[in-house]
Amino acid sequence: MAVQTGTTSLGVATSLRTTYTNPLLDDIHVGHTVMAWHLTTLAAFINAIAAHTHTLNDYSVIHVDGNTQTNSTAFVTRTTDAANITPVTLSGVSTGSTITATHHNTLAVGANDAIAHTHGFSDDNGV
Repeated sequence: MAVQTGTTSLGVATSLRTTYTNPLLDDIHVGHTVMAWHLTTLAAFINAIAAHTHTLNDYSVIHVDGNTQTNSTAFVTRTTDAANITPVTLSGVSTGSTITATHHNTLAVGANDAIAHTHGFSDDNGV
């Protein structure tokens, strides 16, 4: 099975950074109190990553049988499935509530899923 690696489009990455990453980075510092909105924003960030897709050019013939000559120009533009990340649900996180190990573990699992996520798509293998 062929594997293609890549990065998210600049528009998607910029939107995620503006909406989620920048506010968290601006407010989380050594000595600051962890607040409910930090956790709920991080959970929303992970869930936003789970919903993203990519578009790609699915070539029907490319480097067949070790041939590294000119690639086929016949392709179909496809959209991947959403990321394979289980949505993060935090129960009982609100102002004044205690942040528990369960909350931390839920976010850690979601963050690790987001870091190592993959996408599926329907491949045209030229057959």
